[in-house]
Amino acid sequence: MIKLLHTGDWHIGKASQIPINRQVKNVTSPVNIRIIDTYKKIKLMVNYAIDKNINYFVIAGDIYDSPMASMYLKKWFAKYIRKLLNHNIEVIIIIGNHDSDGNINAFSDVKELVKNSKGLYIYDRYQTFETSKIKFHCIPYISDLNYIKHIKDVREDINLLKFNVLIGHFGIEGAVVGTKQIPLTEIGRAHV
Repeated sequence: MIKLLHTGDWHIGKASQIPINRQVKNVTSPVNIRIIDTYKKIKLMVNYAIDKNINYFVIAGDIYDSPMASMYLKKWFAKYIRKLLNHNIEVIIIIGNHDSDGNINAFSDVKELVKNSKGLYIYDRYQTFETSKIKFHCIPYISDLNYIKHIKDVREDINLLKFNVLIGHFGIEGAVVGTKQIPLTEIGRAHV
């Protein structure tokens, strides 16, 4: 059995609007509780993936809140990627609009920091990635809206002998839930 953990929109480095975390004892100055919570949840997801012997850890974009993420954030992120790779969990990352300045530069340092990046796949353009049992169709954020073309490409490129997984970072309009069609204005931005 293949196990996959899908996540996205971490926005590491995004500041909280709430000035004080009242759950921290003896804190009287502002604490960025969003960053603290984000770090805890990422650590929880990574440990869960390891405990459950997940095969693929998929991140569908917006890891950082800015393509100019600090080296501290990149080192912190790389530490968890290394931990996953050391447990033979393959990591697939697609670039989101907050990660990208139009290319993969936001992650060049991360690949260096990870050192042995065997099992780490980072996509900044439409690409397929195939294993013996799964075909991943990766559609990162594309500012020129070519993702519509790529979704059509996916439909033509499905391998019926394998499990096909579409990973994307884009809005969906007219999503269908059951028999009710829900417009984008009601659901906000969704990520496949």
